[in-house]
Order: sequence, then structure tokens, then C-alpha cells
Amino acid sequence: MLCEIIYKKLGSINNINFTEIANKAIDNGKPELATRLLQYEPNISKKVPILLYMEQYERALIESLNSQNSNLINMVIFKIVKSNYYMDDEEKLFKLMSNDEITKQHLKHYYINFEKLNPSEE
Repeated sequence: MLCEIIYKKLGSINNINFTEIANKAIDNGKPELATRLLQYEPNISKKVPILLYMEQYERALIESLNSQNSNLINMVIFKIVKSNYYMDDEEKLFKLMSNDEITKQHLKHYYINFEKLNPSEE
């Protein structure tokens, strides 16, 4: 596969940025290749924004939870809630967000703070 060929040629180079290569793959209409290339990116804070851009919300959430970085987790939750991706399937959104205690706490925090910043207009 192309992904493995790219990794074999570039993987031994120090500080190779697989997110840049994944971005080029996206630009060239190869989102599947981009997704596979991201598995070689060790820096989760670089990987998560690309996953969000590709609307791979579940994977972005898993990666952010693995990082235990609250900023990343909050960014993913914000994007998920703001996207129209789960609008037709709120049950799926609930399942995604309630599978993990850390996610539940961040989601609760998000809604408490979001409501304070953006009171509902009536």
C-alpha cells in the first residue's frame, strides 16, 4: 500500500511531520490515505485537528482522551456539539459522549460554560 511505502521511505527521518503529509493527501482527494498516515504521527495535538477536519469525530475523541489533554478534549467536544454531524442521530451523540467518565465531565463543563457565555435567546 502507498501508506506503507511512504512510511518506509520517510519513517526513519527524525521529526518527520506526518500531519503535513496527511494534509497533502487530503488536498489531493485521498482522505483514506491521510487517515492511515496519521497513525504514524506521534504528536496527538497535531493529529486531532486533522481528524476533526475530516469529520472523524469518534477517532478524534479517542485520541484526545488518550492524550489526557483537557484542551484537546474540549476542542473535540466543541466541534462535535457544534457540527451538524450528529443532528439526525442524537442517540449516537449521547452514546459517543457518555462512554467515558472523562468525556462526561468535560461535556458537562462545556455546557455549563457555554450557557454562561451564550445565554439562550428567547
